[in-house]
Amino acid sequence: AEPGTTYSALVGFIFTFNLIVGVGALALPLAFLRSGVILGTFFLGLLCFLGFVTVTFMIEAMSIANAFLRIDPEHAEKQSLVKPLNSDLVHENEEELLGHGETTPNFEISTRVEMGHLARMFLGPIGTTILYLVIIIYLYGDLAIYAVAVPVSILQATGGWTLGPFEFTEHTVYYFYLSCFVVLITPFCFFDFQKTRYLQIVTMVVRNVSLFMMIILAVIYDTKGEGSVPENKHLVNFQGFPSLFGAAIYAYMCHHSLPSIVTPIKNKKRVKLVMMGTNLSIYVTYIILCWSAVIAFGDIANLACKATPGLPCTIQHLYTENFASYNIRPIAFFLVLFPVFTLTSNFPMITIMLRNNLMNLITYKEESFNPTLSRILFTFLALIPSVFVAYLTRDVEILVSLTGGFAGLGIMFVFPSLFVFYARRMAKEEWGAELVHKNTNRSPFSGKGWVFAVFAWSIFALVGQIYVVIASRINPELPPLNATIHNETASLPFFFL
Repeated sequence: AEPGTTYSALVGFIFTFNLIVGVGALALPLAFLRSGVILGTFFLGLLCFLGFVTVTFMIEAMSIANAFLRIDPEHAEKQSLVKPLNSDLVHENEEELLGHGETTPNFEISTRVEMGHLARMFLGPIGTTILYLVIIIYLYGDLAIYAVAVPVSILQATGGWTLGPFEFTEHTVYYFYLSCFVVLITPFCFFDFQKTRYLQIVTMVVRNVSLFMMIILAVIYDTKGEGSVPENKHLVNFQGFPSLFGAAIYAYMCHHSLPSIVTPIKNKKRVKLVMMGTNLSIYVTYIILCWSAVIAFGDIANLACKATPGLPCTIQHLYTENFASYNIRPIAFFLVLFPVFTLTSNFPMITIMLRNNLMNLITYKEESFNPTLSRILFTFLALIPSVFVAYLTRDVEILVSLTGGFAGLGIMFVFPSLFVFYARRMAKEEWGAELVHKNTNRSPFSGKGWVFAVFAWSIFALVGQIYVVIASRINPELPPLNATIHNETASLPFFFL
């Protein structure tokens, strides 16, 4: 979009839905199965609500930042250093800083203020550095997940190889696909570019068609009487909760891109309604996806689906893999390979974003480095750790769980709460509580209790995640994050029709 581009609330709804529903949704069904459908349903609902609370925190903090920028232009430092995943939606337009020098705060959100700029305004140098570290860790996890998901998806479509007397196992073929992916995608990571609007539209269509196609096929499979009815152990299982926690946070993440989505919406009075509608729609979509998956494949003993028509399998780390054995092969290949297209198109952008944040964080003797050489070095610094992780493990679910459960926790809950807490304090000191309360972009959860409740929830969740990770290594009787739960019932002889 060009500077100053605006769009309706409906378009904002579509952009937000497309942003949130990504690869994280493909890891949800297995995590949902492990935690139990009742616990999963309740927790996804809780996360939907808390996510909306912190979205409103972000919107209020952005509005207060805009008011400060209008009244005191000195707050308008350099353009935000933390770029959102879809930063092409709207660009920084410094000419929008109209009305500076005013004495009465105007809380209209007309200028994009990213998380990095919010941190510099309200949290100071230490808070800004910590934010960068959290986002960098999150982006490293993102890249590792993408680097694993692409070769795994291709492998699921082709299986192992047999070339004459030579037989290549799936393990070997995975490393071959991963190596090819790294070689082919790396050159695109050295440039600066943004996803085009047309690519975004195609990605959105493919993603949503695939998502709803998986739901429809699972429902058809179950309505034919071939699904597996969940037993009691599928209702509540706290040992599987850590997997759900991290995967659910990763699947609900949008806070880092809110400035690019909210700022161009024409009617800001409907922003909170749009976000509430988006969260509820995504919650319903996730619940239908997870319930249909558990009922259709939850009790199947077959551990893996082959890349040929045949038996169904228990829920996989990437849910698209469950359709590898579907007998209508074009549909099977479309579902299994759709992550390859969407994730490959995003991988260079995530790498570039990570590279730029690393360059902004690591500034030691930056003036003595050649800009081209610096770009090359930091690109490799962004790529190598993530690719190394992909060579160590191809378990997408545990990567999603750890990325969402730790770095995602900070981006989704901790920093939005810190932003709004200190933004309110600074605004009240500057203009008084009465004027601040007139902010039309004020969060409906304006009491301090809500901020402290989110802080308490974050601390509880972080301690719980650390405990489970450590305990699963010390106590062998406690299932690890990637443990599989299934019954030893016989698999059905045929997949669909």
